[in-house]
Amino acid sequence: MGNNPSRPRILAAVFPDDIAVEGLRSLRTALQFGVLKPGNNILMITGPRPAVGKSFVAMNLAAVVAAAGKRILLVDADMRRSDLHSYFSINNKPGLSEVLTGGELGGIIHHQVLPNLDVLMAGSLRIVRRNC
Repeated sequence: MGNNPSRPRILAAVFPDDIAVEGLRSLRTALQFGVLKPGNNILMITGPRPAVGKSFVAMNLAAVVAAAGKRILLVDADMRRSDLHSYFSINNKPGLSEVLTGGELGGIIHHQVLPNLDVLMAGSLRIVRRNC
């Protein structure tokens, strides 16, 4: 997907006519018309285990929706194996973990990584162990 390390490596941005991207456009349409009166505009992508495509779907669906003119904030909430930052070629920290531990949100969001798409990275990956 190109050799420029500062350019986002998002399939929907680099190859918008790819069949997988067309599938995500269909998902976008189904979500748009399938949820008639949502209480909010929040969508969470999750899965049963690592490496099932959650990040791929989340970042490419966000890019497809943003390309359709909607403002998007993509939040990387993977506190164990965060890697979305590498696809956008931006720093992972500060991010969500810093906000959750009392930090300020201002200045942490990366604006316009693609048109209409802002991202909040996971931040410092800290796993806290508790004695049981």
